[in-house]
Parts: sequence; structure tokens; C-alpha cells
Amino acid sequence: MEWKSIDTAPKDGSCVLVAVKPNPHANRSKTYDGWSYYVAYFKNETWKYSGKSILLASHWMPLPPPPVEA
Repeated sequence: MEWKSIDTAPKDGSCVLVAVKPNPHANRSKTYDGWSYYVAYFKNETWKYSGKSILLASHWMPLPPPPVEA
């Protein structure tokens, strides 16, 4: 899977993986290489996770399939 522009992300409420641009003022302990990642959905004209809004979302990709139980 490859990252895609956030402009192409589904806006039907389905969950996807969202990447947020690095912010030099952010708490780096919560980021990976400066980027932040969220399982998010689009609602009321904004990206959200756990009901909180996400600012500066720039990329997305589908979630991987869930684990298979043996």
C-alpha cells in the first residue's frame, strides 16, 4: 500500500489511516519521524479520531486487513 493525497480519501465515514504533517511545535514523543498517524474518519467537513478533529492531514491509506484468528 502507498500513501495517497488526502484529497482522494473516502468521505463516507469509513475508517482509514491518516498521516499528519510534521509540526515543529508538536510533542515529538507522540510522533514517528515527526509525522503523526491516526485511524480516522471524515465527518462534518473534518477528519476525526475518537471524536477529536485532526488538523493538517495530508495523506491517507486504507487500513490493513485484520489479523486472522487460528
